[in-house]
Amino acid sequence: MFATGLVNLIGSFVLGLAVASFAPVQRGVPNPLVLFLGVGFCGGLTTFSTLAMELTDLLQSKKYGLCLAYGLGSLTLGVLSFLAGVALRLGEIKAD
Repeated sequence: MFATGLVNLIGSFVLGLAVASFAPVQRGVPNPLVLFLGVGFCGGLTTFSTLAMELTDLLQSKKYGLCLAYGLGSLTLGVLSFLAGVALRLGEIKAD
Protein backbone atom coordinates (compact mmCIF):
# COMPACT_ATOMS: atom_id res chain seq x y z
CA MET A 1 0.00 0.00 0.00
CA PHE A 2 2.78 2.44 0.84
CA ALA A 3 4.37 2.18 -2.60
CA THR A 4 1.06 2.74 -4.41
CA GLY A 5 0.25 5.74 -2.24
CA LEU A 6 3.68 7.27 -2.76
CA VAL A 7 3.57 6.85 -6.53
CA ASN A 8 0.09 8.37 -6.67
CA LEU A 9 1.23 11.37 -4.62
CA ILE A 10 4.25 11.92 -6.87
CA GLY A 11 2.05 11.68 -9.97
CA SER A 12 -0.45 14.16 -8.52
CA PHE A 13 2.34 16.59 -7.70
CA VAL A 14 3.86 16.35 -11.20
CA LEU A 15 0.41 16.85 -12.73
CA GLY A 16 -0.04 20.00 -10.63
CA LEU A 17 3.31 21.30 -11.88
CA ALA A 18 2.34 20.55 -15.50
CA VAL A 19 -1.06 22.19 -15.30
CA ALA A 20 0.39 25.31 -13.67
CA SER A 21 3.31 25.45 -16.12
CA PHE A 22 1.37 25.23 -19.35
CA ALA A 23 -2.10 26.49 -20.23
CA PRO A 24 -4.26 23.35 -20.12
CA VAL A 25 -6.60 24.67 -22.84
CA GLN A 26 -5.86 27.28 -25.48
CA ARG A 27 -8.77 28.53 -27.61
CA GLY A 28 -10.83 25.48 -26.65
CA VAL A 29 -8.10 23.02 -27.71
CA PRO A 30 -6.25 20.97 -25.08
CA ASN A 31 -2.52 21.74 -24.89
CA PRO A 32 -0.68 18.67 -26.29
CA LEU A 33 2.11 19.04 -23.73
CA VAL A 34 -0.34 18.99 -20.82
CA LEU A 35 -2.07 15.97 -22.38
CA PHE A 36 1.27 14.19 -22.78
CA LEU A 37 2.42 14.94 -19.24
CA GLY A 38 -1.00 14.53 -17.62
CA VAL A 39 -2.60 11.65 -19.45
CA GLY A 40 0.57 10.02 -20.73
CA PHE A 41 3.27 10.33 -18.09
CA CYS A 42 1.21 10.86 -14.94
CA GLY A 43 -1.51 8.48 -16.12
CA GLY A 44 1.08 5.77 -16.71
CA LEU A 45 2.86 6.49 -13.44
CA THR A 46 -0.15 6.60 -11.13
CA THR A 47 -2.06 3.48 -10.34
CA PHE A 48 -5.76 4.02 -9.64
CA SER A 49 -6.55 0.42 -10.55
CA THR A 50 -4.01 -0.82 -8.00
CA LEU A 51 -5.53 1.49 -5.38
CA ALA A 52 -8.97 0.03 -6.15
CA MET A 53 -7.61 -3.51 -5.85
CA GLU A 54 -5.91 -2.72 -2.54
CA LEU A 55 -9.09 -1.18 -1.17
CA THR A 56 -11.06 -4.25 -2.25
CA ASP A 57 -8.53 -6.51 -0.55
CA LEU A 58 -8.89 -4.52 2.67
CA LEU A 59 -12.68 -4.79 2.48
CA GLN A 60 -12.53 -8.53 1.91
CA SER A 61 -10.16 -8.83 4.86
CA LYS A 62 -12.75 -6.93 6.94
CA LYS A 63 -10.23 -4.17 7.69
CA TYR A 64 -12.89 -1.51 7.34
CA GLY A 65 -11.15 1.24 9.30
CA LEU A 66 -7.90 0.84 7.39
CA CYS A 67 -9.81 0.72 4.10
CA LEU A 68 -11.64 3.95 4.90
CA ALA A 69 -8.48 5.68 6.12
CA TYR A 70 -6.46 4.54 3.09
CA GLY A 71 -9.17 5.50 0.60
CA LEU A 72 -9.91 8.91 2.08
CA GLY A 73 -6.24 9.53 2.79
CA SER A 74 -5.27 8.73 -0.79
CA LEU A 75 -7.93 11.05 -2.18
CA THR A 76 -7.19 13.89 0.24
CA LEU A 77 -3.40 13.67 0.00
CA GLY A 78 -3.60 13.30 -3.80
CA VAL A 79 -5.55 16.54 -4.14
CA LEU A 80 -3.24 18.31 -1.69
CA SER A 81 -0.20 17.02 -3.59
CA PHE A 82 -1.66 18.33 -6.85
CA LEU A 83 -2.33 21.71 -5.23
CA ALA A 84 1.22 21.76 -3.83
CA GLY A 85 2.58 21.29 -7.35
CA VAL A 86 0.38 24.11 -8.63
CA ALA A 87 1.36 26.39 -5.73
CA LEU A 88 5.05 25.66 -6.16
CA ARG A 89 4.94 26.46 -9.86
CA LEU A 90 2.79 29.56 -9.47
CA GLY A 91 5.15 30.76 -6.75
CA GLU A 92 8.04 30.40 -9.19
CA ILE A 93 6.15 32.25 -11.90
CA LYS A 94 5.30 35.19 -9.61
CA ALA A 95 8.91 35.35 -8.35
CA ASP A 96 10.23 35.77 -11.92
